[in-house]
Amino acid sequence: MLVLPAAATALILYLAVNEKMYAQPWRFFLYAIISLILVFLFQLSIDDAASAIAKINPTFHGLDELKSALTLVNIVVGAFAGAMIGAAVTNRSLRLNSEKLRSLKEQEQCCRQELDMVKNALANLVLPNAIATLGNANNLKLAQDKMMDLTLKLQDLLDEQSKLTL
Repeated sequence: MLVLPAAATALILYLAVNEKMYAQPWRFFLYAIISLILVFLFQLSIDDAASAIAKINPTFHGLDELKSALTLVNIVVGAFAGAMIGAAVTNRSLRLNSEKLRSLKEQEQCCRQELDMVKNALANLVLPNAIATLGNANNLKLAQDKMMDLTLKLQDLLDEQSKLTL
């Protein structure tokens, strides 16, 4: 009999979870906090009622079974709330990691495109003009420097991506 309220509470908490909570982890967190607050307030009201009844009729112990059942409900809600808070933290970190990886991949793609453009420009400077003029030598040096900078930036992006992936 005492397990029935706890089982009902567990079922209610289980059925209240929906697919949006995975994409919006704050919903897990909010739901857990609300559950904890409601159970805490219910516990306080039962304790107040028990103390008021004890003042009126000191021999009456009818709320002892209700207190025991409520203790079990508190344990279940606490366990569910802990799990939901853990899920919220995990989902948020996964989402942030995915966003960072997506950003790094976009930067990598842009860097690779720019590197290809510099390679093409460098090839156009070197191949058609075997005799380098002063202007071409400066352009060649600038293109080589740009290519080196882009290569280093690309390597940094790849290193950061590898740190974020498992």
